[in-house]
Amino acid sequence: MTELPNSSGKTEKSIEDFRGEVPAKALANLILDWSAKQGLSRTNLDLQKLVYFCHVSHLVQYGEPLIRESFEAWQYGPVIPSLYKSLKKFGSNVVDGRLTSLSTLTCRQEVVKYDWTEEKKCSIERTLEIYGHLSTSHLVQISHENGSPWDTRYELKSEENTGSRIFNSEILNFYSRKKEFLH
Repeated sequence: MTELPNSSGKTEKSIEDFRGEVPAKALANLILDWSAKQGLSRTNLDLQKLVYFCHVSHLVQYGEPLIRESFEAWQYGPVIPSLYKSLKKFGSNVVDGRLTSLSTLTCRQEVVKYDWTEEKKCSIERTLEIYGHLSTSHLVQISHENGSPWDTRYELKSEENTGSRIFNSEILNFYSRKKEFLH
């Protein structure tokens, strides 16, 4: 773990050392279920953005990451590569199923479940109430805001580096100054 000296000279862990407890696939499934209840459908692109904004909101509100995986700066905004790979089969079409993973108990693909505290689920649903009804293009536009972590990291992209990692510290520093992420 990376330890950084604080103002008193003591060392403390960096936010990059903490991994959220939620797998991205579980969060995506919660978003898909919430969307279905709202009569909304999701594509890979807007699902990625909603996972990102739920993570951002949780990070700003609680000072710790929501999901385990890291985001990368891709052409259309922040993306979790493993989530993209799982959703790739849908192309730009509606995601019409739930995400699965291989169970170590049954050795079969099983739907990734989410079983969180009511507080965490309510926090995610508050974020979805704000962003879940926006169009895909609007979600992309918001994630591409000038000076945002995506904007900063995407500028570093090159042919060899198609996705530059977006660090939680960058997300926290940028969005903690934005009123809409302070529930």
